[in-house]
Amino acid sequence: GNNMSDSMTVQFQDATTTGVHKLYGVTNLYSNEIPLPSTGTIDMTTTFPLSPNRDISLGCTTFTVLEETMDYDVQVDVDHIMAKLALNVKYVPSDVVAISVVLPSQGVSFKFDGTIVGNTQSQTFSLTKANEANENGSYHWTLPETIVLPSETNASSMPIHVTATFRVNETTTYNETIQTTASTVCASGTRVALSTTWETFYNTTTININDWTEDIIEDDFEL
Repeated sequence: GNNMSDSMTVQFQDATTTGVHKLYGVTNLYSNEIPLPSTGTIDMTTTFPLSPNRDISLGCTTFTVLEETMDYDVQVDVDHIMAKLALNVKYVPSDVVAISVVLPSQGVSFKFDGTIVGNTQSQTFSLTKANEANENGSYHWTLPETIVLPSETNASSMPIHVTATFRVNETTTYNETIQTTASTVCASGTRVALSTTWETFYNTTTININDWTEDIIEDDFEL
């Protein structure tokens, strides 16, 4: 229940039960996001909310309380619950003036054991256009490595929605959104770099209109 930061000392009192104890440390949650004994039961199924753009960390350590010992020096090492993601969309046509990426199905909360629960939280990012064009006049668009919500534990893929804004003229633009998935997920504590080329990426959503059938259905109608 205390606020914690790197290398900060936290004191607990009145721990009178002897035996082996586990001490958990959670960082970068607000006080109103932390479950309290006064508002409900806290056990291993208790969940903590995941909040975008915060480097939330979790860890625990074990120590033994003895009847003859009053003071204990216990260190808790915490690991990152969040993930980091970098994106690169290469060879984008010059008439694209903006690209945004949505991760629509990231984790909602986590448990004491680090399990990520839920897959309904969304996070949106804007990519940055390169200052210089490629030889063919296209541009690379990137998202520098940034903290993202982790994917649900045991997720096998990660949905990604990419919206490109095209400029028609000085006053008119239109948007196209492509929904795809990555086989690599943003698991807790991982650093993921995803890259695609515009041609390959864009061609996966081509709509093909088939020719009209040559079969003619003939019949009479009354007049």
